[in-house]
Amino acid sequence: MLDRIVNKLTSGRFLITVILTIVFAILEINNRLSTEFLTIYTMLVAFYFGKERQDNAVNQTKEIDKAEWR
Repeated sequence: MLDRIVNKLTSGRFLITVILTIVFAILEINNRLSTEFLTIYTMLVAFYFGKERQDNAVNQTKEIDKAEWR
């Protein structure tokens, strides 16, 4: 369980999302948020969460398949 959490926290997708979120917050606080950055940020965050959801669905399917064969 701990290994899974460490792997997730050190994954490239997670780190990029966290860094972009921090940059987003800084730009918004300084009122310098551009439309281009907002578009890129939205796409990357949507990709991250979409990919994570897809990965979870695949893992759940594998677990169900294993349980059915027992």
